[in-house]
Amino acid sequence: METIGGVDEAGRGPVFGPMVIAGVTFSKSDVDLLVELGVKDSKLLTPARRSLLSNQIHRLAEEIKVVKVSPSEIDKFVKRGIKFRKLNFLEAMKMGFIINHLSADEVYVDAPDTDLNRFSGILQQFVTRKVKIVCRHKEDRRNPVVAAASIVAKVRRDLEIEKLRNVYGDFGSGYPSDKATFEFLSNWVLEKSKPPPFTRTSWKTLRRIGPKITDY
Repeated sequence: METIGGVDEAGRGPVFGPMVIAGVTFSKSDVDLLVELGVKDSKLLTPARRSLLSNQIHRLAEEIKVVKVSPSEIDKFVKRGIKFRKLNFLEAMKMGFIINHLSADEVYVDAPDTDLNRFSGILQQFVTRKVKIVCRHKEDRRNPVVAAASIVAKVRRDLEIEKLRNVYGDFGSGYPSDKATFEFLSNWVLEKSKPPPFTRTSWKTLRRIGPKITDY
């Protein structure tokens, strides 16, 4: 049976919460079924639709592998400031780990780097099995298997964010451009003199609050 894999992430840009990367494998004969189900880039779907499709994807997929990347691990790579060894490098490392745990004959990846050749080369460093890998921009919009991975990643991240909200209260979307998120972060820092424990402290968002709130 020929199989095809897809890898994508959710939550790359927020100042709050983890980034989640997912890999999925399908029989090539089932790819058309993904299209019939309406599988597409998770950003183009409502939360309810994503949830429904995620359940269908889990039933149909041959394999699913999900990795959660914590804010502290993201900060470790971003703060060290080594050129080409920051967030894209970390994402390539995690994607390589996922690909190693899939048995797909070929894997398509939604690449975050503007330089596809550079990202592909870094990714290959972490892949330890023989497999055809194709890295392209916006692959989640053209490839239903990568779109399926994007849905799985987004639904899992949404669950992680909901857990945080249940503990800490409503902090908006978690993105720096969200006024509710920035107000929550600012109020927390003013009250406790440090950011919430689920904050990516390497993000420039903290500098907007105060120059002394960057040593975490």
